[in-house]
Amino acid sequence: MHRLLAAFVGQGAEAVDAVERAAISEAYRLNVAGDPRMLLVWQSHLRHLMDRASRRLDNQSATLATNLGYHLQAMGDLAGARPYVERALAIREEVLGPCHPDTANSLNNLGVLLRASGDLAGARPYYERALAICEEALGPRHPDTARSLNNLGMLLQAMGDSAGARPYYERALAIAEERSGSEHPQTRIYRGNLAGLLAKMGDSE
Repeated sequence: MHRLLAAFVGQGAEAVDAVERAAISEAYRLNVAGDPRMLLVWQSHLRHLMDRASRRLDNQSATLATNLGYHLQAMGDLAGARPYVERALAIREEVLGPCHPDTANSLNNLGVLLRASGDLAGARPYYERALAICEEALGPRHPDTARSLNNLGMLLQAMGDSAGARPYYERALAIAEERSGSEHPQTRIYRGNLAGLLAKMGDSE
């Protein structure tokens, strides 16, 4: 398959673009399906495309890196995922700027990876930057802002700062209830996070 892929992309920039877009679409579909093993057959091709694209500074290269990093993280290869997640962030900061919502998404992705790796203190500034961008670029009541609030609340809770986590959970829940309603699945997740925190705080008092 690599030889066929190489032959096709060797036809020019339009062919490269078409192959990358198709790979991104399929990788995203399989990533969101929830079973990372479904993407294993595509992994080597994604790596091959990413190796070619890594020298470029454009959003499509960042998206390739994001999808490959997400897949590797889901497979448990946190060390392998990190350079791709970091590359996506570097490209987006360069191409889109430090205050773009897509940059915030890449910051959040790196925070998630660091948290999963056990580096809670290292994850915090990425989560905080992502939240600041979302609040400024998207507004204080946007769903992405709620996600960033929830992520920071989860991190603070994991760091043992339950009191610090509480206002982030409460804000995330308030946004979700306002934007999506009280019975939306995301609202239920945020409500469950807050309820779990409050129960834990009650047990410790």
